[in-house]
Amino acid sequence: MADHNCPECGAPLKKCWSKKKEKDFWFCTSPQEQCGEVFQDDNGKPLLNRMRKGEPDPAMPCPACGAAMQKITGTKNGDFWSCSAYPTCKSTIDIVDGRLPPICPDHPDHGHMRLRDGKNGKFFSCSKYPDCNAVLDYENWEND
Repeated sequence: MADHNCPECGAPLKKCWSKKKEKDFWFCTSPQEQCGEVFQDDNGKPLLNRMRKGEPDPAMPCPACGAAMQKITGTKNGDFWSCSAYPTCKSTIDIVDGRLPPICPDHPDHGHMRLRDGKNGKFFSCSKYPDCNAVLDYENWEND
């Protein structure tokens, strides 16, 4: 018996670890076409104010598999784009200050960069780090 059930459809919720965000999250175990809800973790329990999934946007193809991306809103750490083929493809693109981050200047085929926190402040690094060491200054990007 599951300890936590989806408030949307009643199916059991499963706790998983996100390697990219380095934290736990919960997802509904019913087939994605039936529900597909995702929840933040709150000290070992699902935070039941739901993340909201937008409709897949064919104009925003997944950089990894080509499926349409969908906007996820209402997360504790901000909105982001997620591949609509999740969990088969786990590709995401962060939304930074309401817009997409810059494309890697050294290798545009690497796609959007990731916002990072460093000892000297925020910066963007290539999503393919350490294979690509491209970086951009966050402050200069802000003034574009």
